[in-house]
Amino acid sequence: MITKEADVAIIGAGPAGMSAAIKARELGAKKVLLLERSETPGGLLHQCIHNGFGLSYFGEDFTGPEYACWFIEKAADIGVAMGESGTNVARDVSDVVLEDDNLHTMAIAVSQGRTIYNNIRKMIHFMISTNLTEIEVMLAGLVLGIGQPMNPMQLLWINLVTNGFQVIALAFEPGEKDVDQRPPRNPREGIMSSVLVQRTVIVGLLIGGLTLAMQAWTWSRDQAEWQTMVFTVLVVAQLFHCLAIRSERDSLWRIGLFSNPALLGTVIFTIGLQLMVIYVPAFNPLFHTQPLPLPELLACLALSSLVLFAVEIEKWLVRRRNILSGMENPRLDRMLQIRHQTNQVAFQSAAL
Repeated sequence: MITKEADVAIIGAGPAGMSAAIKARELGAKKVLLLERSETPGGLLHQCIHNGFGLSYFGEDFTGPEYACWFIEKAADIGVAMGESGTNVARDVSDVVLEDDNLHTMAIAVSQGRTIYNNIRKMIHFMISTNLTEIEVMLAGLVLGIGQPMNPMQLLWINLVTNGFQVIALAFEPGEKDVDQRPPRNPREGIMSSVLVQRTVIVGLLIGGLTLAMQAWTWSRDQAEWQTMVFTVLVVAQLFHCLAIRSERDSLWRIGLFSNPALLGTVIFTIGLQLMVIYVPAFNPLFHTQPLPLPELLACLALSSLVLFAVEIEKWLVRRRNILSGMENPRLDRMLQIRHQTNQVAFQSAAL
């Protein structure tokens, strides 16, 4: 696909190529090259391939179907053929066939595919950070000789209510507003990039540190409910974390708290279940919990919320750095948000 970050857009001549060239200019492509009939496999095209430029191909009428098939098989990152007007040869070697000959359909499909891929990354990031936190807390208890901060039933409960409900709800996260304008990802890069791995480790250590800080604070005050408070901090901190990672760049307040009702519903439902485990007498012996006075409960919520603020501050710093370096434009972001909402409506209409 052609993005505003693309260095070179290789586009075939003909009506489809001219239309795509105009679109590339509108998206801000720095350089658009229209291959003429005299172009042969080599020369400028091979230089672009060697230098790692993204290549796009539209149409097969500028040099014949033989050249089109060579381009799709050997050069293009992805081959797209027209289902109605394209030849059988082009359709056979292409990766994608547009049945309606409409490039907008391809754009919508790419947008949805990127959204699904991003949601998978968020789900994996959340699950790994959650498990890392539990390992950190339990190992710290053994190494420091302070006993087990949580019992096996509490660990099973955390895996059920956080790794279960919230992970499924993250799959329904709407696409981010600039998902269509992002450059293609490096095909050699794994689903967990180095930046995402760093964030996962840092957040896991942060939640574990807050949990251990609560344990140390309750021990210093000789509180009988220390294990219940540690248990509550770990559960609620992970709920704040899943809200914070809904977007890798935009703040929770900008994307809207209610834009993913499934996730918000699971968070409220999980808080209700946690309060049930704490305050319903029938569950206290099973989970080894004790009812918490209101000040202690509010202290657990306040300490857990630091995870949300820490992630939001990190995202704000990244946005600020991008604005100062000219990589981000707030006015353009608003235009992209409106355009993304239009694409979402178009996709839902096409699905119907």
